[in-house]
Amino acid sequence: MSFANPLPLRYGENPHQPAHFFPNEEDATGLSGIEILGGKALSFNNIMDLAGAVEAVADLDDFGCAVIKHTNPCGLAQSKQQDKLLELAWEGDPMSAFGSIIAFNKPVDAPALSFLNLDHPKKMERKFVEVVVAPDFTEDALAYLKNHESLRIVKLDPKTLDDPWDYKFVHGALLAQRRDTDLLGTVEVVTEVAPQPVDEGLMRFGLQAVRQLKSNAICIVRRRADGAFQLLGMGAGQPNRVTSTRLAVEKAYENLTREAEALGKDVEAHLKAELKAAVLVSDAFFPFPDNIDMVAEAGIGTVFQPGGSIRDKKVIKACNHHGIAMVMTGNRHFKH
Repeated sequence: MSFANPLPLRYGENPHQPAHFFPNEEDATGLSGIEILGGKALSFNNIMDLAGAVEAVADLDDFGCAVIKHTNPCGLAQSKQQDKLLELAWEGDPMSAFGSIIAFNKPVDAPALSFLNLDHPKKMERKFVEVVVAPDFTEDALAYLKNHESLRIVKLDPKTLDDPWDYKFVHGALLAQRRDTDLLGTVEVVTEVAPQPVDEGLMRFGLQAVRQLKSNAICIVRRRADGAFQLLGMGAGQPNRVTSTRLAVEKAYENLTREAEALGKDVEAHLKAELKAAVLVSDAFFPFPDNIDMVAEAGIGTVFQPGGSIRDKKVIKACNHHGIAMVMTGNRHFKH
């Protein structure tokens, strides 16, 4: 690896820290090939979040959109159509989406961005985001985004993130590992109750989501009636899995309650129906049955986890007791 021509950044993780971005002069793929099409200078945090955003949508099928905050997807959606995709992703956590990084996995036109309300005459109605990144933008999309003069517009194709190695520079030493590209290992339904059949598309989407979350990571995902996949809630970066599970459940409850009220539906009935059909995904095994008790209380019908705990039998027993279907996916997806 060889790095040259540093790009001065607006600042580092905090305004008192100077920072630079060093592209790889031997390989202009990945982040070394970004094109900045508009907006203020990028900061250190912008680039870290931008990397997480592009990684989150890189392997999604169809049209994909991620809303990133502090490198974690607080919103993620996948659909056959792009026009409502940003709104679906945004609804994963509207509060956290303030000041976020938005990533698309396919070229973007203006209608796909209209949810941001950037041309609204009242500034308070415009949604504030730091960066929008996509493989390309139509002319009308660029013109629309430039309504917000400081919004950073970045052209980067997720397909260029093809380096098989993941590097981290830690206090003068380099860590290198193979990238986490093996989504699934051996898939096995281990409970008396079984999803009929296993929704493979939703399973892949859930694993792609949880793989991008900082450990301990839990996410709750669903397949909507229109076929789109959506992140309903997540818990990430916690020192124990119970807290992550609680945070994911709370966010899913919050999002589904808001949805029910907007649709004029009975909140309790809507929560029960949607969570029964939803899937909770864990990046690593459940060390104790306490997470399953929480899942049961929430009314979630299916759990995906890699397995591998010495207490797997107790966890499976808890699922059987509560009538929850559990699928073991084989591969752990820690992200530190």
